[in-house]
Amino acid sequence: MPTRKFSKEYQPKNRGRKKGIRDIKSVLEDFLFKKVKWDDIDGKPKKMLVIDGLVAAQIRKAYESGDTQAYKEIMDRYFGKVKDEVEHTGDILLSYGHRKKKE
Repeated sequence: MPTRKFSKEYQPKNRGRKKGIRDIKSVLEDFLFKKVKWDDIDGKPKKMLVIDGLVAAQIRKAYESGDTQAYKEIMDRYFGKVKDEVEHTGDILLSYGHRKKKE
């Protein structure tokens, strides 16, 4: 018979999400995939999804104001982040903690 973590008298209160309350992912999906009027990359208003408008705003920010961080984010998203490679010459000393001495 499995043991109980709490006795019947001392059950923890239900601390999960209340019924009817939506999780953040579904709220974001409803918002990001809603069609709204948004300025396109060329600055003309156009009806598009919010997520497409956010991408257009990021591209415009990188292009018009020369924001290098915005440019870097666009490039990292499209091409993937550049991996850092480290070259090392010489000996490497690794310590794995204390060992018991053999007797």
